[in-house]
Parts: sequence; C-alpha cells; structure tokens
Amino acid sequence: SFMLPGCDVFLANSNPRIFLDATSLKGPYLGQLLICTALDVNNEVRILGFSFENSENYENWLSFCQFILAKCPDINKPGFQVVSDRDKGLKRAISETFDLAMNLPCAFHLAQNVGLDRGGRISANLFKAMSETFYPDVFNEKAEHLRRHNPQAGAYADEIDPAIYSNAF
Repeated sequence: SFMLPGCDVFLANSNPRIFLDATSLKGPYLGQLLICTALDVNNEVRILGFSFENSENYENWLSFCQFILAKCPDINKPGFQVVSDRDKGLKRAISETFDLAMNLPCAFHLAQNVGLDRGGRISANLFKAMSETFYPDVFNEKAEHLRRHNPQAGAYADEIDPAIYSNAF
C-alpha cells in the first residue's frame, strides 16, 4: 500500500471527504487496484493512496482502510465523509475502521444500480438529476418523474434516505 506523503495536511485543507473504490487490473498485472481519492480546493480529483491486491474482499479493504487511517488519523472524526460503492466488504471495513466518520454511498453507483436493475438509462439519469439538484422542490419533481417512468426504480430510490446522496438535503 502507498499513501501520498503529506496526505494528512492535504485533507486538513480540503473537503472533509475521501472516496474509496476499486478497479480490475488487466494484462500482465492481474488483480485489483484499491484506491483512495479526494477533491482538492479546485474540485479536482487527487489520488491520496492505493494498494495492489489479488482480489477485492473484506480482508483487503480492511487492511487498506487501516493503512489509510494510520497515515491520516483525522479521517475518523465526526463530520468527515467516506464515500464508496459499499461493495465486496467495503461497507463493513469502512464502518469498522472509520467508526466516527459518515459512511456514504456513491450517488454514481446508486444511479448505476437504478439503471442496470430497474429501468435503464432514463431511470439512471433521473436518479442522477435527483442527486445533483440543490433544491428540494426540484428533487421532489425528479423523484415523481422517476416513479411515473418506472415504479420499481422509484421504489428503490424511495428506500434510500436522500440526505445521504442528494445536494438538496
């Protein structure tokens, strides 16, 4: 595992939020790349750390999260947000490692879930619009549009607290 030197200083001067995700490696280097990113003051994505693993699972996520916490202990405090797809053991690893921080789902991945499993691209785009709006009235209009377009997708969205994925709340 590797963390950017000075990541604790960077996080102290940026948004109180990190993003955790993984991607599959192809070609001669097989496995999973676990990655920790954050947004700088210009809203640009910065890589803070990464780890090469043989698979994406709870044990590897727990080890990486503990490594991140050792390098950046200020992440585990009230008001700090850890955003992820919460897949393959990641949600559990986050909740065990960063027990004081907020564990939030990634709106992009939620929109993908709406689109893949519940109505395709239009449903995903409507959910994405719900997450991006800053106005509760507009959020409610988009939510109603999603329910009319695809009741199953609307029901899925209704099960998720909008305060954890929408700018409107």
